[in-house]
Amino acid sequence: MDVDVTNIIWTVVGSFIGLVILLAILLIPIGFIYSCVTLFLSKDKRDKFKRNWFSDSLRYLVWGFASLVTVYIFGPHDTIDSYVFRSSVIEQTLKSGQLAPFPKGMTHLAIHEYTSWFHAGCNGSFSAEPAQIDDWLKNSPGFHDYEKKSQSDGSIEYTKIKGETYDSIIVSSDRAHVSFRIEWL
Repeated sequence: MDVDVTNIIWTVVGSFIGLVILLAILLIPIGFIYSCVTLFLSKDKRDKFKRNWFSDSLRYLVWGFASLVTVYIFGPHDTIDSYVFRSSVIEQTLKSGQLAPFPKGMTHLAIHEYTSWFHAGCNGSFSAEPAQIDDWLKNSPGFHDYEKKSQSDGSIEYTKIKGETYDSIIVSSDRAHVSFRIEWL
């Protein structure tokens, strides 16, 4: 399995930008409180308050930002996930969709698990040789229950409705790329 480094880099960059935005959102109410408090103080009390306020606020801000970065680095992630978590999602996807194991020569596997109160499942995609994709579809026991629909761009969508859940497999027009959505709850 190849690791998509570009996806990991954009996840880290996007998360860092999110932390900066969160920090800015936290600073707005702090600035408002500071302005309100200093409005009613005399000049000498205001100067003392400013000295204490800035040194304490800066210290809390640095520790808060360091805490957010620590939680980001050591916390759970969608893209930078552990091998155990990823393999269990793959197993659940194959089992629920009644699919054969993914082709050995596949590349660019991306898989994302989602959950809500009503549904759980995953979205994913991978690339492989067209012959490998055809074999994968033929060897998938549940694939024969899927309905086939041709799309306007030349791709083919296979869908299956299981009660309240909906499964979909889309094979690109060049038959070298597969996108899927499998639900298990």
